[in-house]
Amino acid sequence: MASSAPTRWPKAAPDGHTLGFVSVNHAVNAALYRTPFDTLRDVAVLTQIYSVPLLLVTRPDFPARSVAELAALVKAKPGEITFAGTGGAVHLAAEMFAHRAGAAMTHVPYRGSTAAHPDLMGGRVDLMFDTLPAVLGHVQTGKLRAIATTAAQRLPLLPELPTVAEGGFAGFEASTWGAIIGPAGLPGPVAAKIAADAAAQLQQVSVRERIAALGATPVGSGPEAAQSFVRAEVEKWQAVVTQAGIEKQ
Repeated sequence: MASSAPTRWPKAAPDGHTLGFVSVNHAVNAALYRTPFDTLRDVAVLTQIYSVPLLLVTRPDFPARSVAELAALVKAKPGEITFAGTGGAVHLAAEMFAHRAGAAMTHVPYRGSTAAHPDLMGGRVDLMFDTLPAVLGHVQTGKLRAIATTAAQRLPLLPELPTVAEGGFAGFEASTWGAIIGPAGLPGPVAAKIAADAAAQLQQVSVRERIAALGATPVGSGPEAAQSFVRAEVEKWQAVVTQAGIEKQ
């Protein structure tokens, strides 16, 4: 019988010469799947590079025009309000909202945002949490209406758009993000140098402008802060998966 113990991964030497780049799915997968490695034990998160907020969007004629109105509608019609989900934080943010609202919504799965947007505009699904870059153009042209952002603060690109937290859901926050990782056991000075080098690059005006143009916010955190951030993300999404009754695959 095969051992059930997690496989040590990656197998590369922890010397700073083998690195990887991960997204929010690094944390989400730990909640949704039985991975062959321990996300927090076997991987060293060296620095968070950027963060991208999500927008809560609906079709223009959807009856709820605010977070409070949407929460009331979800409670009044439990299970009837549908949301497009494409996996990862985009899906789980909606599950987190439904739990906080106190009533279920129905998940309609899509392979990606491109497939979901036409159905959202056409009224075949009611709402969606999606990344700012993916839906900003549709919001600006009026094809979709943004109700709120899942960021901790209002966005410079959409200063009039409230946060979900402002709508009565204190502490509600969700984002996609990118981070540099390496094998667990990297010596502290090596991890710190990699993080410092990345942070220096993120201080360049051209780099910051490019990241901002993509709807993202540069971060450049140190190893300790980055590892703590990912740990909190894993715990948050694990709680959402449990609350939603999603079976771990």
